[in-house]
Amino acid sequence: MNRKTTIKDKLTRNMMAIVFCIFLIIAICTYIFISRAIKNIAVSAGPGLSTIVSRELEGKDLTDLVNQKEDSEIYKKIDEAMTVLVSKSKGIIDDATLLINTNEDKWYYVIDKNKDSQFKLGSEYSDKEKLEEVKKALELNTTQVNNLSTDLEIFIPVKANNGINLAICIGIKSSVITKAKYILLGILLIVMVVSLMIVRIIIGGITRKQTKSITVLVNKMKEMSKLEGDLTKRIDIQSNDEIGELAQYTNEMLDTIQQILIDVKDVSDRLNSDNKEFNNAFNRSAEQFQDTTMLAKNINEKIHNQSLWLGDISNSVSQFNDTVKDVTLSTKEVAAQSINTTNSANDGNEYIKKLEVHSNDISKVVNKTSTLVNSLGNKSEQINGIADTIGAIADQTNLLALNASIEAMHAGERGKGFAVVAEEVGKLAFESSKSSEEIFNLIQEVRQGINSAEVSMQEVSKKTVEQTDFIKSVSDKFKDIVYSINKVSKKVEEVSKASDNMAINLSDIKNQIENLTGVSEENSKSTNQIALNVEEQILSIKQLSNRTEELNNVSKVLMDRLEKLKLS
Repeated sequence: MNRKTTIKDKLTRNMMAIVFCIFLIIAICTYIFISRAIKNIAVSAGPGLSTIVSRELEGKDLTDLVNQKEDSEIYKKIDEAMTVLVSKSKGIIDDATLLINTNEDKWYYVIDKNKDSQFKLGSEYSDKEKLEEVKKALELNTTQVNNLSTDLEIFIPVKANNGINLAICIGIKSSVITKAKYILLGILLIVMVVSLMIVRIIIGGITRKQTKSITVLVNKMKEMSKLEGDLTKRIDIQSNDEIGELAQYTNEMLDTIQQILIDVKDVSDRLNSDNKEFNNAFNRSAEQFQDTTMLAKNINEKIHNQSLWLGDISNSVSQFNDTVKDVTLSTKEVAAQSINTTNSANDGNEYIKKLEVHSNDISKVVNKTSTLVNSLGNKSEQINGIADTIGAIADQTNLLALNASIEAMHAGERGKGFAVVAEEVGKLAFESSKSSEEIFNLIQEVRQGINSAEVSMQEVSKKTVEQTDFIKSVSDKFKDIVYSINKVSKKVEEVSKASDNMAINLSDIKNQIENLTGVSEENSKSTNQIALNVEEQILSIKQLSNRTEELNNVSKVLMDRLEKLKLS
């Protein structure tokens, strides 16, 4: 399985590869340019530095140099100039040689600043390759550079008087040039790495900005692939390039898909609703068929029951005739018992009248006894009043006696004043005696009343015994009446049962007739219900047919839309 990547990563990698190649080409070109520039600088610096020597040689008479050699003044100046040339190069020049030619093919050393050189003034220069470069420089009268050897060598021609030719040979260290190259190359690499990092950041921002719209499109399509997300939202990409155009067509595609899905949802809802209606219609049809079947069965059962009920009506009529005969006989016996009951009731009525008289006598005796009892109550109240009076007198007598004793103690000769007190005490004593007599009399009267009440109660007891005898006689008569009534009740009960049987038979006959009528009505209703069920089934079938036609039209619309798409 290939590793998943993104357009952003691909664009970044491709752009970075292009930039890296460009940087690599630039680096190579820069390296070549730097190498050549360093050589050119070195070449141009050589003559510049050698002007110090050439100024001392050009146009001067070198006879003293040839004749006097190291002791001549010109040699010293040249040697000093060569020393300055090497010192100012700061280690770049490791070899500086001055050659001379005196109209001969041979060249000789004048000065050799090579540390390891053992040549002196007048020594023959034997390096043929370098001599060729020297001769070429003299012929062309221009500086020659030899970079075939390890070190860079520069040959500068100098013409003096008297046909004497000079040549300055300068050798530049290759290590210095190489070091300069590496330093510049390192700087170049650092600049390139930093530049690549900056370019990487810039390219990342550019690709992120460029692929942001694509990411939005991918996310929207991802939601669409799983049938998730909000289909009412659209992709908002403000771009006039192909991505903006793709977003526009994607939004139009979403509009189309949304409309199709809305139609599918509507169809699904209608299918669901119609399915429910189909189920309900089928259930109603099944129930109506069941009801129709049940109604047909009920009609058959009711017809069968009508036959049975007609037989029961015939039996009930026969039983009704037998019951009427029994009722006639029982009615005669009831009439005889009713006569006996009437005689016993008359005798009981006479005893009741006697009981009424005795009851009146008992009531009078009881009223008399009640009057005596009330009188005794009044007497008792009077006795209570007298007793209160006696108590009060006794209290006053005690107080007077106490006061008399106190006054007798204090009065002394003045005891006359107590006569009044004694008189009052006497009056009180008299009143007490009188009250006592009245109490005695009242007690006697109470006793007489009690005796009278006792006599009255004895009379009541006597009357009660007589009344008990009357009640016993009345009870006997009423027992006879109860016996007769029981016999009559039994007969009446028999008559009642017979009447009930007659009523039941009549009720059964009536019910059977009503049942026959009801069954006929129910049969009629059942027939009507069957007709209604059939009509409802026909109506349901028509509705289902209409629903099916509507679904067929909707499915045709969807098919027309889907046929525009290649699905397989």
